[in-house]
Amino acid sequence: MIICFEGPDGAGKSTLLREFNRLTDYEHITVDRLHLSHMVYAQQAKRKEHELPILRHEAGEEFRKFMYSVKPLIVYLYASRAVLEERISMKGEDPSQGMDVTASMSIYDELIKKSGFMERILKIDTTMNPTWRSMTERIVGKIGSLQRSELGRHS
Repeated sequence: MIICFEGPDGAGKSTLLREFNRLTDYEHITVDRLHLSHMVYAQQAKRKEHELPILRHEAGEEFRKFMYSVKPLIVYLYASRAVLEERISMKGEDPSQGMDVTASMSIYDELIKKSGFMERILKIDTTMNPTWRSMTERIVGKIGSLQRSELGRHS
């Protein structure tokens, strides 16, 4: 199963991806950002693919095709604005110079709601710094649930 880690800067995607790979021993492919992030940041940066409704529609269609054909699990990490800005600052970056994290999360939430794939999206709030193990256990549990659901459909 492909697992895509999505979310705004500072949410913990890269670290969770690294810890998830360290803590699990079964085969999987993990990706730090893919379609959703592209759509969020393209919209927020007002890139050309979001200037015209037809291009926004095409981006949404590409996302739907990906979800139907690959059937990934999307792990969407988020946190409070204050926590995200603090984490971004701890990396030596100025959070006021990047994308507005609140706007990013708002766009993620909107795209997730419209996606029609809620059963394939696991949302994890990292504001209170849950342990890597507890987040990994939630992901493994969700993978098992999705696999059982797929088996049930094929029986």
